Amino acid sequence: MLGWAAALGIAALVAAPEPRWLPGPPRAIGGRTLVDIGEDGRLGVLVDGVELVTWDLESGKRKLTAKLPRERWHALVVAPRTDGEAERALILASRRVLLVHLRTGRLIADWPVAMAPAAPDGVLARTVAWSQRGERVALAGWELPDLALAGDGTPVVWVDAETGTVVSRLRLPDKAALQGIGALADGALALGTLRRIIVLGPGPSDARTIGVASHGLVGVTRDGIVVVDKAGRVAVVAPGAEADPRVVRSVGAPAALAPGDVAMGAGGRFAVARVRGAVFGIDLASGVVSTLSELALGRPAAALPSLGGLTVVGRRVLRLDLTSPPAASLLLDRLCVRGDCERGEGTLVELARGRRYTGSFRGGRPEGQGSLTYEDGAIFTGSFARGEPHGAGTLITPAGDERRVLAVEGELSPAP
Repeated sequence: MLGWAAALGIAALVAAPEPRWLPGPPRAIGGRTLVDIGEDGRLGVLVDGVELVTWDLESGKRKLTAKLPRERWHALVVAPRTDGEAERALILASRRVLLVHLRTGRLIADWPVAMAPAAPDGVLARTVAWSQRGERVALAGWELPDLALAGDGTPVVWVDAETGTVVSRLRLPDKAALQGIGALADGALALGTLRRIIVLGPGPSDARTIGVASHGLVGVTRDGIVVVDKAGRVAVVAPGAEADPRVVRSVGAPAALAPGDVAMGAGGRFAVARVRGAVFGIDLASGVVSTLSELALGRPAAALPSLGGLTVVGRRVLRLDLTSPPAASLLLDRLCVRGDCERGEGTLVELARGRRYTGSFRGGRPEGQGSLTYEDGAIFTGSFARGEPHGAGTLITPAGDERRVLAVEGELSPAP
């Protein structure tokens, strides 16, 4: 039986108002279309082939259409808000990097890339970091011919976002794979590897190391540096120079996450992760995770965090306030977090009931041998039929006591 707190929580979700869909983008979103938004969630930016389009998300009206060089673009990273609007964006491809002014369509800079990073396309965006006021942009891991540096290690270049001129450059003396980058409020740059975070600046000779075992750095908040830890949780780490850093906050989603699953929002409060048909809206301030159905959202081309929470851009546009419960029609009640939950072995989380099952499946339901963790922490291990415990098994109580039980269509009783 659910406790009063859980029952009230479900009642609040059911009572949440239905979402308001905004006018859509100026064209259908295709599989290769790149989409990003300004940090306040009002400006949309779309790149498709040789065309750059900005539009007002509230009205759906175009604000700008500009032509780009012909290239297969891999990533689009819009700057934080400056003077009330996101004014610049970085567009990345295997052979060139563009810095574009979004109000005029002017190319601020167009750099050929001598050596494309040896990483999947989705990693490219994590080698870029805008300063928190949007006046500078950092490129890490890009070999730009006009900005060549002697020596080995990862090249890092700070660029003035208004003029495209280089403010500073260096090589990170670390041959470990770069696992993310973020800019701190004091102007320092945080670069993540698997075993540590290296903080560079704000002075030219300032550098410190934070020892943290993680899967990678995904962004920053006002409280610290955001990483995905070894348990697949999103953790906020204090930016001090500590061998054993203080974890300010750790937030777990129903499924374990990887850095490539997580996108940070401007302002640093919200993050979004997409895993196996689910969209997780993560409020890093409160630790609340909203698990939304990708199908209910319309299989979005982009689910993007902003200052207000989550903006979904597809054939239509939806803005969700993650500080309040989402509409029940958008929620996901079951999520397969591992393996095959249709006709094999896997792990299924029942989000509405707070249960987790690991074992064999048939027809999308537990069937055969498996283990079920109840909402109170009790664990039944044994036989299942038609989705419920059915047959002999053992029960470990929340207190840790082990008992032999007999299950009949989900009801447990002491074994004879």
